[in-house]
Amino acid sequence: MARSRLTPLFAMSGLLSLCTTQAVAADASGYISLAVSTKPAWGLGTGETQAAADQVALKECQQNHGVDCKISQQQKGGCLAVARSAQHDGIGLAPTIEKAEEIAMTDCGDGGRFSGCEIANRHCIK
Repeated sequence: MARSRLTPLFAMSGLLSLCTTQAVAADASGYISLAVSTKPAWGLGTGETQAAADQVALKECQQNHGVDCKISQQQKGGCLAVARSAQHDGIGLAPTIEKAEEIAMTDCGDGGRFSGCEIANRHCIK
């Protein structure tokens, strides 16, 4: 099945090649940005400034074949989690890893329509 659902606010379905390994990391202080496209594609960026994080997220979204990428989420510090199943992806961006995982799993399951979701990646910055 195609992965093709957009969700507002904290979660977004799409393709992101960098989120394939399970890891928990804590980078130096910084910002997180999430860019989304209606294609569906998305990109994640981190940086020392919000503008730098935005630029990385937009570039990654475009590299994932997004055609109208726009910044959807911005956050100073915090955590990102990616949940995946055979049919669907979900992203959670939140102040804590627990909340980010909860959001990602909820989005991946899409209200019970999809099963088999597991956390594929976790990342936090201060």
